[in-house]
Amino acid sequence: MKIYLDDCLAAKTLAQLLKKAGFEVILPKEVELQGQPDEEHFKFCHRKGYILLTSNPSDFWELHQSNPHHFGIFAVYQDNNPKKDLTFKQMTQVIQKIIKKKIPLKNQFIILNHWR
Repeated sequence: MKIYLDDCLAAKTLAQLLKKAGFEVILPKEVELQGQPDEEHFKFCHRKGYILLTSNPSDFWELHQSNPHHFGIFAVYQDNNPKKDLTFKQMTQVIQKIIKKKIPLKNQFIILNHWR
């Protein structure tokens, strides 16, 4: 599975954890999209077959609503609440859990916090 980390989650640590778990991961910097509008990240994922992982759910929810045909969006809410927020390790574990359960991803907006 191919996962794209948008700007707000483009951390080496998260990328390494996901790669170690067996995912193909790409960062905006690697494809010259760092700092670009969310729509550009969304379009890239659509063209290249990546699932988008973001902690900017509201903007990507709007993009999902306007174009529901994509390879999937994993959204993470980070509210500075340790009881609800996910660490990078937990994000990786939740994604593995979703894959293991064979949850359909295409055209879906999946909030990872709900799978904790």
